[in-house]
Amino acid sequence: MPDLKIARSDTRVTETPNASMTTLASPTQGGTTTVSLWRVVMHAGQQGPQHSFDSEQAWHVLDGAATVAVDDETVDLSAGDTVVLRADASRRVSTASGAEFVVTGLAGALATPISPEGPGEPVSPPPGSDSPLRPASTTCPLPDGGGATRGHRAGAVART
Repeated sequence: MPDLKIARSDTRVTETPNASMTTLASPTQGGTTTVSLWRVVMHAGQQGPQHSFDSEQAWHVLDGAATVAVDDETVDLSAGDTVVLRADASRRVSTASGAEFVVTGLAGALATPISPEGPGEPVSPPPGSDSPLRPASTTCPLPDGGGATRGHRAGAVART
């Protein structure tokens, strides 16, 4: 039987210039076999890099406000909103005033950074980790941790 509880002491916190990501549940922590759950905190003025994921993700805004650029669409979010990002959609999360999210997606999903020159090499979590995604030798600046974006129609927003 999988673990039912993941203690606060078992969470992993990763700080990047883009956000603070806390892995709350993942296969390496026990309790799940295919999904991961993160808490993402972005301070005023923070912006993640343009990137895509090879599976869908759902981002729920717990506090604050954010903007998600998805392909050619921009979605403004505030506390209580959820955005579902489809697999392979180009995305960038930013906040002018600060935001806190809970994010879920498939564990081990591959992220691909996107620059003006085009897509880079896909990156995945290192062994024993689920967040953030990083290539084998360097830290990836992605703010949304392992398996961050996939979903239905790009920019689909659900209000709670």
